[in-house]
Amino acid sequence: MKKYKLSELAIVSNKFKNIFNKDFKEFYDKETSSLMKKICIDIFSFDTNLHKVFGDYEDKNMSMEEIIQENWGDEAKELINDLL
Repeated sequence: MKKYKLSELAIVSNKFKNIFNKDFKEFYDKETSSLMKKICIDIFSFDTNLHKVFGDYEDKNMSMEEIIQENWGDEAKELINDLL
């Protein structure tokens, strides 16, 4: 698991945009990132977005990790896990 330094925000933003075709700023948790001294995602905001796109995937017995991997692959799953 990689921990992205605060100075690597541009790298994370580019990766996120390339994978999800969304702007990372929408999900960037500045406060937690500052406290943890690493880039963190607002997982609740990201989950809300996933529900808008895929509906209640939990009703299909799928986890967030599974829905990410199924739709965007291992690289996407790893990036999200790295930002938690």
